[in-house]
Amino acid sequence: MQNCHDRGLRVFLDLVLQHVKCDAPQNGFPYHFLWQDPTDSPFTGAFTDQYSFNMQPLDYDNACVLQFATDVCSYWLATFGIDGLRFDQVSGYYKSGDVAEGAPALMNAIRVWADSNKRPRPLLMLEDTWGYDAIVRTDKAGASGCWLEPYRAVMQNASQGNLYPELMRVLQANRDFDADKSPVIYIENHDHLSLMCAVGGLDYW
Repeated sequence: MQNCHDRGLRVFLDLVLQHVKCDAPQNGFPYHFLWQDPTDSPFTGAFTDQYSFNMQPLDYDNACVLQFATDVCSYWLATFGIDGLRFDQVSGYYKSGDVAEGAPALMNAIRVWADSNKRPRPLLMLEDTWGYDAIVRTDKAGASGCWLEPYRAVMQNASQGNLYPELMRVLQANRDFDADKSPVIYIENHDHLSLMCAVGGLDYW
C-alpha cells in the first residue's frame, strides 16, 4: 500500500455487497447457513427486484445487514489503509429518498466510523444505474461519486466515427454533480468492452 502511495496512486477496493452465493454451506455465504432453516437468515432475502446474477440478494431491510456491510468496509479501511471503496451494483440496495436504509445509510455509517476513529473519510464510489440518473442517486446517497457509464458507451461509439450530440454531454462529465462529488471516468470497467481495445491501441493511433 505504501508503495502505491509513494507513487501518488490511490487504492480502491471493489466491494460486492448486493448479492451472495448461497447454493451450498461449504461454498456460500456463511451467514445464510448459521440457521437451522437458512431461510430464517436475516441477511438474505427478497429485498430487491434487481438482477442478482443467480445469487441471493442481501436484505438491507434488516439492520444486521447494514452492520455487516459497515464492518466489512471498516475492516478493509482500518487493516490495509486503502483510500476508497467502489460499491458494485449499488442499485440493488439503493432506496430513493430514504437515508436510513440501504446505500445512503451505509455511506453515512462509513463516514461516522471514519470520524469516530479519527481517520480520513474514504472516497465512496458507486456503480449504480447505467444512465445519468446515477448522478442524482449519488448526490442523494452521499457518496463521493459514481461510475459514469454513458461516458464509456458514447466514447466507444465516437471512436468508431459515430458522432452525435450526446458526445458533448459526456464530455461535460462533471455536470449535474453536487460540488463535492465527481464522476469516475475510466477506460476499462471489469467485464465491459475496453475503450482502449475499441480505439485500436498505440499502433492504430
